[in-house]
This record gives sequence, structure tokens and C-alpha cells, in this order.
Amino acid sequence: MAIAHFFRCPDARLGLWAGWRTTGTVLALFLGAVFASPGAWDGGIIFLDPANLTDALRVLVPGAITDLAMTFVISRWSSP
Repeated sequence: MAIAHFFRCPDARLGLWAGWRTTGTVLALFLGAVFASPGAWDGGIIFLDPANLTDALRVLVPGAITDLAMTFVISRWSSP
């Protein structure tokens, strides 16, 4: 039960497998993006280009900060 709680698994019967399944899914998506990414003029992979990664980070960070703040607000109001 403790392992399922650690991985935030809704089904305790999956146990440790639930975390590996999630990690495998994320890894498969990442590798799919690398293979599907077009090549740059210098032969590099655009998906792994530092400028592309910083652009993606610049887009995602404001939403992540908002989500974290909303989580804190909801957890504060829902606790007794």
C-alpha cells in the first residue's frame, strides 16, 4: 500500500509496476519526439537544440507556476 501511495497510483494492486509504467510512457513520448523531430541544417536534431528547449521552458513555466499556486490555495482551503 505504501508503494502505491508513493507513486500516487489509484489502483493499489499495481504496486511498483504503476511507477514503471508511467516512467516508460514518458520515456516513449520523449523518444518518439526525438525520432519525429526534423533535422537542422547542421545535421542536429531540432527537438534537442538548446534554443528549442529554452523556448519550450519559457512557454511552460508560467502555467506551471499558476498550477502550483492553485494547488496551494486548494489544499489550504480544503484542510480543516
